[in-house]
Amino acid sequence: MEEQPARDQIALTVLIVEPDDVRAALLAPPLRTRWGGRLQLQRARTADEALAISPPLEATIIGPEVGGMTGLELTRQLRQAEREEVIILLTHDEQEETLTAAIRAGADEAILDVLCLEPGTALPHVLNLAIERRRVARQVAALHEQATRLAAALAAGRAMVHELSSPLTLIVGTAELLLAHEELPTSITRQLTLISEQAIRLNDLLQQFGRLVRYAERPSPVGPMLDLADASR
Repeated sequence: MEEQPARDQIALTVLIVEPDDVRAALLAPPLRTRWGGRLQLQRARTADEALAISPPLEATIIGPEVGGMTGLELTRQLRQAEREEVIILLTHDEQEETLTAAIRAGADEAILDVLCLEPGTALPHVLNLAIERRRVARQVAALHEQATRLAAALAAGRAMVHELSSPLTLIVGTAELLLAHEELPTSITRQLTLISEQAIRLNDLLQQFGRLVRYAERPSPVGPMLDLADASR
């Protein structure tokens, strides 16, 4: 039995779905040449076996015919089962209709199967490009999600500044009006003075926060890092 690499050394787990033993054996060596001991290969001979395998898988390579089902239909079923690995579909021809159908079914790439069975096959290169493209797409999606959350946080901060500014201004104004009455007891005067000073301080902090929000919202895709001292002026 072939020795598998340790789990902590695996960089790529690939499932080959191909009922023919000879064809499956021809697909494996180029992949091992490309990834060496960092590759773990799994094999499924039927569509049911492929559907029963639990992720995580980095990629699945599907033959044109898979035990009474086309590779195209298996691709569709894998996507319907919410399988997220890269799918490379091997096809009998390179007609535009075939390639379009493969992509619509959920394949990341479609490549002529006879080319994958020859020495010097482009399969490892095609697979690597598809995996890297998927990784970049995930990173972009993660960045987009972070940007969306940041935008929501900034919008909430802007709304908070707007909602709190008026009450604080009212508190300061009311305290100053009350302090204008000379007959107030000293203890009340001290309390009103403290309220006014703290409200002014809080309002100053709130305005600084508002400036930070506006600074963060400025379009600056290639600008310098956020300068808090500059933003708070």
